[in-house]
Amino acid sequence: MDICQHCGYQSEALETCPLCSTQVKKKTDFPRTKESFTGPRWEDEKEAFPQNFIDTWRRSMLEPTLFFRGVTNKEQVGRAVLYFVIIVVVTALFNLCWELLLPVSEASNAAKGSSWRSAIEMFAQAGRTSAALNFFLAPFAATVGLLLWAGLLHLPLRMFHKERQSLKTTLRIVSYAAAPSVLAVVPIIGSTVGSVWSLLLTVIGIREAHGMSTRKALLCVLLAIAVPIWIAVATVIAILASIASAVT
Repeated sequence: MDICQHCGYQSEALETCPLCSTQVKKKTDFPRTKESFTGPRWEDEKEAFPQNFIDTWRRSMLEPTLFFRGVTNKEQVGRAVLYFVIIVVVTALFNLCWELLLPVSEASNAAKGSSWRSAIEMFAQAGRTSAALNFFLAPFAATVGLLLWAGLLHLPLRMFHKERQSLKTTLRIVSYAAAPSVLAVVPIIGSTVGSVWSLLLTVIGIREAHGMSTRKALLCVLLAIAVPIWIAVATVIAILASIASAVT
């Protein structure tokens, strides 16, 4: 198995990397060392920012099968989580910009009556305040959500796949699978498209990094989504039942 030292692409009898067009050295040309990098370019300390970030984002979005095969080459999660935080901050920044650029004055002028104009301006101001607060809290809330999501995904992996990788690998997968979240900058459909794309990348990442079938990977993702929904439904039913018993 030959490995491109520039981007980590792996293949048999590799002469030139099809991804970055780098001339690939054979294993006999140099000894394999611990410093040899075979993971995402974002994690290569020798690569410059933002080129390493952009290349990682592009490959995770457009070449997920090859990309997630290299996620298991390292166990460190710090750089992967940092990548996720940057994605979240960029998305929150664009959402904040959309709120600030909202044409409130035109909408308020088009409304009939001063009471309607006041109400529109009040709700717009509340939306801007909420967007600003979300921008500052997003990295912390998203990181907590990332850890919970990785834990939920790893539970069915423990049940259905004995030859799984570690929880750190699962955390790295969901961190890089968040790349489509930046599509939320597109009004109306961006968030939906980004969420669906991110789930598809998660399925591919679980399949490639943990070495399992697409069916099992999809099942693990669906179960991870269903568990909190079941808990929420059960909690609501329990609350309603307690209220009903108290009333009667």
